Amino acid sequence: FGALLELLRRTPLPARGFLLHGYGGPAEMIPEFTRLGARYSFNIELLAPRLAARRENFRTLPLERLLVETDAPTKPPPAERNRFPLPPAADGSAVNHPANIAVTYAALAELRGLSPASLAAQVETNFLRLFG
Repeated sequence: FGALLELLRRTPLPARGFLLHGYGGPAEMIPEFTRLGARYSFNIELLAPRLAARRENFRTLPLERLLVETDAPTKPPPAERNRFPLPPAADGSAVNHPANIAVTYAALAELRGLSPASLAAQVETNFLRLFG
């Protein structure tokens, strides 16, 4: 992430900002990425036990910079949250359904102490700011 930060500092950046998909870098870099225009998108994989540090970062990111995604057809929610299970792929791997976006909103809203509706409203605003 240090190399990315240095590159962004030297590169003309889009006026609307840029997207860091599933930001997994250190917390110390968040203020500088944000100052440069970063938006941060996350999916339900954030609930995985191995991503505890990333969850803590997610809880501290500016709400006006968050976006939500499913990463479908990959990264399905945990079985107990999967509202739209699909048959496994040919290689046996789990498959995610795009409709699990509602499950993702609910899980990420819980992490931020928000209702899914309020997170969705904020993400809509954020999406429009970034993508127009």
